[in-house]
Amino acid sequence: MGYLIQSSYKTDADIRGKLLLKSIITYAELIPRLIKELPEETKKIPEIIYYLSFMEIFKMHYSSKYLKEIYNNIYKNIKSIDYNTFEKALSLFLLTVIISADGNIDILADNDHIFNEYPELLLMEDFLLRCELLDEIKDKKIKGTIKNHSKKISKRIKNNKYLFKSLLE
Repeated sequence: MGYLIQSSYKTDADIRGKLLLKSIITYAELIPRLIKELPEETKKIPEIIYYLSFMEIFKMHYSSKYLKEIYNNIYKNIKSIDYNTFEKALSLFLLTVIISADGNIDILADNDHIFNEYPELLLMEDFLLRCELLDEIKDKKIKGTIKNHSKKISKRIKNNKYLFKSLLE
């Protein structure tokens, strides 16, 4: 879907934006159900690994410098949603992952208070910051910001280690 929308450059940006938003919300609703319905033999792998895999898939297939303006418009619209369910917060997270892949890490920090409510998203945010963005970003000031933000997340994880340990077992 991500590649198809990117290749439809003759389609009006508003239509492409609506399709992207609808697909992100649909995937955010389906991903938790897919993970819960996995065959028993795959239950040995922690759920967080599956969520990280989906996050990577979204980054790969939906990130595009040509859609940057469309994603920023979607983000303005989606920010006003009440994030009272994991699925809604996951849709925001997937969108921020796509936008941050272009180097905009501020978008993660702006929504940290939402991700903080959902341990899976907090772990994924920490993974994204530490393992990917730190390597990709060359600007020392931005690297410092990432490190500081990541330290705050690590502190939250350490303060609730049993909950996060259960996600990783």
